[in-house]
Amino acid sequence: MSAAHLLRHSRKLRTLRDALDYDRSALVRYFSAASASFPTKGSAAAGVEKRIGGARFPQCKQPGKELETFKVSLGGLNGRYACRRAPNNCTPTTIAGLNGSLSCGQVSSARSFSSSADLPPHQEIGMPSLSPTMTEGNIARWLKKEGDKVSPGEVLCEVETDKATVEMECMEEGYLAKIIHGDGAKEIKVGEIIAVTVEEEGDLEKFKDYKPSTSAAPAAPSEPKAQPEPAEPKVKETEPSRTPEPKAPKTEEASQPGGRIFSSPLARKLAEDNNVPLSSVKGTGPDGRILKADIEDYLASVAKGGKREALAAPGLSYTDVPNTQIRKVTANRLLSSKQTIPHYYLTVDAHVDNLIKLRGELNPLQESSGGKKISINDLVIKAAALALRKVPQCNSSWMSDFIRQYHNVNINVAVQTEHGLFVPVIRDADKKGLGTIAEEVKQVAQRARDNSLKPEDYEGGTFTISNLGGPFGIKQFCAIINPPQSAILAIGTAEKRVIPGSVDGQYEFGSFMSATMSCDHRVIDAPSEPKAQPEPAEPKVKETEPSRTPEPKAPKTEEASQPGGRIFSSPLARKLAEDNNVPLSSVKGTGPDGRILKADIEDYLASVAKGGKREALAAPGLSYTDVPNTQIRKVTANRLLSSKQTIPHYYLTVDAHVDNLIKLRGELNPLQESSGGKKISINDLVIKAAALALRKVPQCNSSWMSDFIRQYHNVNINVAVQTEHGLFVPVIRDADKKGLGTIAEEVKQVAQRARDNSLKPEDYEGGTFTISNLGGPFGIKQFCAIINPPQSAILAIGTAEKRVIPGSVDGQYEFGSFMSATMSCDHRVIDGAIGAEFLKAFKGYIENPNSMLL
Repeated sequence: MSAAHLLRHSRKLRTLRDALDYDRSALVRYFSAASASFPTKGSAAAGVEKRIGGARFPQCKQPGKELETFKVSLGGLNGRYACRRAPNNCTPTTIAGLNGSLSCGQVSSARSFSSSADLPPHQEIGMPSLSPTMTEGNIARWLKKEGDKVSPGEVLCEVETDKATVEMECMEEGYLAKIIHGDGAKEIKVGEIIAVTVEEEGDLEKFKDYKPSTSAAPAAPSEPKAQPEPAEPKVKETEPSRTPEPKAPKTEEASQPGGRIFSSPLARKLAEDNNVPLSSVKGTGPDGRILKADIEDYLASVAKGGKREALAAPGLSYTDVPNTQIRKVTANRLLSSKQTIPHYYLTVDAHVDNLIKLRGELNPLQESSGGKKISINDLVIKAAALALRKVPQCNSSWMSDFIRQYHNVNINVAVQTEHGLFVPVIRDADKKGLGTIAEEVKQVAQRARDNSLKPEDYEGGTFTISNLGGPFGIKQFCAIINPPQSAILAIGTAEKRVIPGSVDGQYEFGSFMSATMSCDHRVIDAPSEPKAQPEPAEPKVKETEPSRTPEPKAPKTEEASQPGGRIFSSPLARKLAEDNNVPLSSVKGTGPDGRILKADIEDYLASVAKGGKREALAAPGLSYTDVPNTQIRKVTANRLLSSKQTIPHYYLTVDAHVDNLIKLRGELNPLQESSGGKKISINDLVIKAAALALRKVPQCNSSWMSDFIRQYHNVNINVAVQTEHGLFVPVIRDADKKGLGTIAEEVKQVAQRARDNSLKPEDYEGGTFTISNLGGPFGIKQFCAIINPPQSAILAIGTAEKRVIPGSVDGQYEFGSFMSATMSCDHRVIDGAIGAEFLKAFKGYIENPNSMLL
């Protein structure tokens, strides 16, 4: 471990020079990860301490008389560290010995004193920083209780960090006097006091009612957490603003619980514009009618930190599942990745028959030598590592002013566990043999499942692989990049395909596997990764730009822009226009003879920022028609944009064999017609299959609610319906409990009301999952839809197509109909393995449709 790594883990060491400036300072024997406290000049009273950040450092009451050595533990660092003190001086002067002993010359072993004279010497233990990205943690459980004697190396408690659950060891001998934050305490800031220890057993009673002083506790950063509280009392905000409400006494009736919801036209309009379900707003008008002020108050409470109730439709049953610290941090990282990294996706199909053959030859040798079996995933890791050595541009990170290209090929491997998603690392995978990779993968995967990963098990990766093919049968998927990396490889299942044989006119079967790489387009260009090398030369153009700021170059020999002809502009103007996607044809030049200058582009951008309309491609002679947007389209556009900006989408695809589904539909429809019922469509069968799959995998029938995940007990399926008025998503409630005939009837009714533009709020509110089908009506093979918030998934159904598949007899083939289904998932709620489980269940119902009738 380097000294820089140590300093990153312990802020108190960064401020060590502050202690060196003071000749009567002492370094406390316990280092939490919070910023350190050192005594400051001017604290003359003996026994009084001053605090900077998380840990306390008292003034020395007496100088040491001889050189002594003792040991301390640093939270989040490995090893023990020896510290020494010298006579007549308690100022630390040297720190050395990482990953072994840390010698601190001239460090006093004096105890920490409270500012209260009635308390004996004691030590306050802060929440340690156990990973570089950790800002807060949770106490999973205490292994020691108040009054217990503790010794160096004993585990005090288990701390749940943003990466894993880590044991926190005791640093020296004493007694646990007070536990400030008990089992299950959550969101404790790094450095915040969690416990107090004393040296003498007789001092325990004096800390029975001990509370850290506000000046001592570095919990100040956690204060903002409490700020949302004022938004909690919604009643408080709603009453004053409603005094002038003469519009209230209208002819409409008030909203009735469980029945039709009544509201004023202005309230409905405001609710639609802001995606507020009326069922979640309490009306204050006559008999509970919802007024405009009610919507405004609701929005104000949400803006101030209140929680927006999602899908609080009448009769909707749900369970709120608290989010662990790991899930919250993972969610934030995934969302940040989608918001800040320009993802694009590349897919190849690899013929894997030789790979499967090699694995079959190697594994008997592995078993005979006592080694672990080699999996397809181990071979994929090795292949990716060697490819990264060939194309190092993909083994890089975007660093704003430069691209960091790593010399180590460290592969993170995604592992799904009951505790969450982990990505342990296989270091220098390009230099290791397949047997070593297989051994390491199994070891770190097991530690992930046991929730016992250490920081060194997952830090330092340069590229990530996620495999949902073998375990779950996912054909192809698009993963979210694991920052600060620039790519992630998503591996699908191997499937049999008919391919041309070695003899003309003959065919044979081959196994193919899809691999999709999600790329950061800032780092990895699409055309050809090896050609990305010239890219570093690009910033040189940027660097030269500042030298162009003196605009006297504008009046050059170039002619001004001529109507209908060539447009002339200064180099800076062209550069600024390119950077901001501004067509020069839409800007009026103010330079000589109409030449466009930098100031003209700046003025144009300023006018757009202030609400002016940016003319799109207003090239001379371009003819166009402006079609006004309806209110529905504007609201839909805002919802879709918000969904893509705030929900970290990823995509999973399966192909389902639908011959049995088509056959069942053909058998059911004559019975439907004879009984006067509606014909059952493929989409009706899809709705039923999805509803039953959601019952099996309820995690996909949920919403992200920041502090918890809301898991719905009702399976209410929204069905996308495109009309000339816009896109509507009417709901089929409790679809898992309804028969196919009922579903067919309801779908046709709500679809007709959508086309007639006569849907009521209860026709579309309260959905928990959405299905969009562009296959049957339009022949789209496969597509990725945008999630309908606050839901966490949407299923996109493609058309059925004929494919050649292996026959029942070896060497023969036949034709089968296959349909693609792609689920867009909110990665904060649905981990890859959970989404894959849902699609596996959905595919099972589609391929064995008779099971839906049971």
